[in-house]
Amino acid sequence: MGNALSFEGIKIQHAPGMPSDHIVAGEASNIYFGTGLLADHNEVKLLDMGDLDGSQNVRVIMRYTAGVQYGIGGDLVLQTLA
Repeated sequence: MGNALSFEGIKIQHAPGMPSDHIVAGEASNIYFGTGLLADHNEVKLLDMGDLDGSQNVRVIMRYTAGVQYGIGGDLVLQTLA
C-alpha cells in the first residue's frame, strides 16, 4: 500500500468522508468507534448456508449506524483551512 503518512515522527491517519479542508489532532486513546445500539433500525442476522449449498459456512448480515466519537473534547484540536 505504500509508506505510512507521518509529520515530524507523528503518524497521520487518512479519514475518508471528512472534508478536505479540515484537520483533527488528538490522542488515539481519546477517539472511539461509536454506534447507536438502541435504534429501531439495527439488525443482525446469521444465515446458515448448509441448507442451501451443503457448505459449513455462515453468512452475517449487519445493519447499524456508526461514527467517530471522542471522550474529552478539550483534548482535541480542529483546524479548518477555509
